[in-house]
Amino acid sequence: MYKYLRMTKTKKRTVRKDKALLIEVGRRLRELRLEQNITNEKIDETLKISIYRYEKALVNVSLSNLALICKYYKISLSELLNGMESSFEIEE
Repeated sequence: MYKYLRMTKTKKRTVRKDKALLIEVGRRLRELRLEQNITNEKIDETLKISIYRYEKALVNVSLSNLALICKYYKISLSELLNGMESSFEIEE
């Protein structure tokens, strides 16, 4: 039973860390969209994805969709993720 509780606690910590990363990516996507005065609807229509769900961290964004979004904004993936290093730290 102790081992089970430990696994659950570790899993919850990982989920929180993942959620923090999703929130940070979503914040950055929204920031880029607003800087370029683009609506959610325009991106949804052009890329056929729901950018709102990514911006609000409701779903996990795939790498292929991130690449598609970056291409739309004319930035690289590294530019999108710049400054998010603390969100990627792995706890040991």
